[in-house]
Amino acid sequence: MKIDMNNIYNFYVNICLYALFFINTLLTFFVVFIIIKYCHDKCCNKCETLDNIPLNRSYKNRRYSYVTIPETQPIINQIDTVVNYA
Repeated sequence: MKIDMNNIYNFYVNICLYALFFINTLLTFFVVFIIIKYCHDKCCNKCETLDNIPLNRSYKNRRYSYVTIPETQPIINQIDTVVNYA
């Protein structure tokens, strides 16, 4: 039985090309993710700290709304005290 080396060579070349395509796709998504995260941190998160929270927040910043509620402020102060003493 004759082994065709050309077919084996093409098979391995195809595997290498698919592997390179897969790695290239992963790297592309990783770079795009890093760029989007960098731009989001630089442009959108300027005032989203617990010390400096604007009162006129948009909907996307609503996760920090509990800080401005007067009833919860003593609880947050107690948590900060416990964290500082720990």
